[in-house]
Amino acid sequence: MEFIRPIWEGITELIGVALDVITTVVTLAVRGILALWENHGERIMSTVVQVFTTIRDVIVGVMDVISGILNVVMGVLTGDWSRAWEGVQKIVGGVWDAITALIRGA
Repeated sequence: MEFIRPIWEGITELIGVALDVITTVVTLAVRGILALWENHGERIMSTVVQVFTTIRDVIVGVMDVISGILNVVMGVLTGDWSRAWEGVQKIVGGVWDAITALIRGA
């Protein structure tokens, strides 16, 4: 069994070297990320907030379009022409809101 000892020592040394390399790589990566965040964190967050605000505003516009379509259909089916007209207005408003949100967010 004595022949296993040098093999085991070689394996443990190899594992130790691998862990040292991994630790160095992770440490350098974390330092790089922290430096990037310190230098550009505010711009990154501002951009992320702007993107999500744009997405939200576009979704709200699309929901208005869908709601408007339902109002038009229901208004026509029930003969409620004011509801149908309000639906048309909501469709146009929703499309406008979605387009302007995209332009603002670009």
